[in-house]
Amino acid sequence: MKKLFLTVALASSIVVANAQTMTSKNGTPILPEAGDWSIGFDANPLLRYVGNFFNQAGTNNIGMSYQQNMVIVGKYMTDANTAYRAKLALNFGSNTSESTPLDSLFNPSKVKTSSNGITLGAGIQKYRGKGRLQGIYGAEASIGIGGG
Repeated sequence: MKKLFLTVALASSIVVANAQTMTSKNGTPILPEAGDWSIGFDANPLLRYVGNFFNQAGTNNIGMSYQQNMVIVGKYMTDANTAYRAKLALNFGSNTSESTPLDSLFNPSKVKTSSNGITLGAGIQKYRGKGRLQGIYGAEASIGIGGG
């Protein structure tokens, strides 16, 4: 009986030790590897917009944003612990408003405004830790040019 119990305990410990690999049920790795890439953006403006549908007070919801608004971020993994990041934003806008001053009802004034902006950035991101719980740190520089 002791031999059977020890055999079952040994077999189950091997199965538990084998289950600690960082792969999904399909066998694909969970953590990023060298050569992986991703594209992302800050979802805070979208979440704020959707959140205001459920707000009865008519005020804007406040959110935290760690990225710049309307900037697309690309990331390329060079190895399991290092990634290069790049940022790009091209913002263009225009608005036309028409007003009728009280002193000149027959001469309405039109005001046309336009704006543009470009944001470029690059950086490096490092990972530290084991398993799924990892910390990140790094450095990044960006430049933004805009006018209106």
